[in-house]
Amino acid sequence: MGWHEGPLQSWYDIHEAIRNELIRIKRLVDEASVDDRERLDSISDEVHFLADVLTVHSLAEDGVAFPVMRSHGIEVPPSFSADHHRELSTLYAMRAALLELRFHDAGQDVTPALKRLGVLIDAVGNDLDKHIEAEDGELIPGCEAGMSLEDQASMITRMVADTPAWLAPRLTAWMISNISMDHRVHLLTGWQQAMPPAVFADKVAMIREGVDAGLWDELVSEMPALAD
Repeated sequence: MGWHEGPLQSWYDIHEAIRNELIRIKRLVDEASVDDRERLDSISDEVHFLADVLTVHSLAEDGVAFPVMRSHGIEVPPSFSADHHRELSTLYAMRAALLELRFHDAGQDVTPALKRLGVLIDAVGNDLDKHIEAEDGELIPGCEAGMSLEDQASMITRMVADTPAWLAPRLTAWMISNISMDHRVHLLTGWQQAMPPAVFADKVAMIREGVDAGLWDELVSEMPALAD
């Protein structure tokens, strides 16, 4: 995906990050065994975090973006909200399977739970791929065509306003880690231009604390002002 000039780029970016996160979780699941406690713990952490991200993002769409779009005469089929409920339900089922795998009785056969986990990650991956493709291809371009830049910026600001304080640092670093370098630079440049200096500095601090040292060094080489 290329970038789109304007306030809605961050909407595309979080979709890219979600897709890349699903690829990582699927790889972990495909390589997991019932005896690999460390890997199962890692999958559990990733799935819990993805559920948190998707809950916040889906609520922002259902509670802010979709009503705002409809007020501007942009059609948003109810099926998009139904997708959110189904996807989050699948992640709930994944979490239940992971609990069974991690905390079973001695001698308990948990191979069905591992197989179920594999089926579920495929299901939510396919579901989200179609859902994101439809949003990226239909809904967000509808906003770009039917709303002023000021209205787009206002909508995005309200979409992120409900992100819990405990989630924001990890989500910010995760998003930067899971998009391509040109999108990182483009997004950070947009933030720097749009945010008050103190707010942007807080975002940069979240990224510096949350990404690995190698990625931070790459970011600074692309944007030396980040190190100031």
